[in-house]
Amino acid sequence: MSGEFVVAGHVAPETEWPYVASAWQERVLDGPPKIPYFHMTEIRNKEWRSSYGLSFNDSEERISEAVRIMQSTGYMTGVMSLIKRSDLAEVVQNRFRRGKRVPLGLNEPDYFCYPAYFQAIAEQVHGRYPEADRIDFIVSRKQKVTHHLREFHGIVKRRIEPHLAQLIGDFIPASMELQLPLQCADLLCWYFQRHYANTMDRIDEGRFAMLINDTNGTVVEWGRDSLEDFADKVASELSAD
Repeated sequence: MSGEFVVAGHVAPETEWPYVASAWQERVLDGPPKIPYFHMTEIRNKEWRSSYGLSFNDSEERISEAVRIMQSTGYMTGVMSLIKRSDLAEVVQNRFRRGKRVPLGLNEPDYFCYPAYFQAIAEQVHGRYPEADRIDFIVSRKQKVTHHLREFHGIVKRRIEPHLAQLIGDFIPASMELQLPLQCADLLCWYFQRHYANTMDRIDEGRFAMLINDTNGTVVEWGRDSLEDFADKVASELSAD
């Protein structure tokens, strides 16, 4: 089993986001021509672009502007959590042999990767923003997934080290079409996925480098030992419930 599961987003003080949102609205969404939201899969889709009068060159310029905005923010960090498919499959198989029920979601990438990401964010904020006292997580709403992610968010808060747990704030599901920070996260996640799939051209490689430069990018790769430890914590919590 090959490939990776990727969750990515940005962390920044609340005071930083209004400036990012203003620039994003003006330089990425308003055009002309104006588009209602930014989503990499759709902006690379000819039919979607045509429905808003957006040419290929227009779309490329919007992507470049989006990258420039995120690259120029001085007090914002992009964080990506990566789990190898093969590692996740083996951890689940080792922990839950044939005939034993796998606790809800532990064998599903969404349910496993998001809690890992919550912990990664807490660790990064603790080290990079020592003045921070709370992290609120805005996540893209997914049908049949979001309400379980809320449960796993609580598990992380109860199971990680106290100095990190005290940073974990609210879990806020939201629509990507309406929340500009989620559109920023989509940009980052799209490039990380293509990077690991080795499907980027030279232009996109340059954009990706801008997004993850030394001041703006942090990659947390989950090794087998870390995954097994985390799986034990989640399984213990779910069994207790």
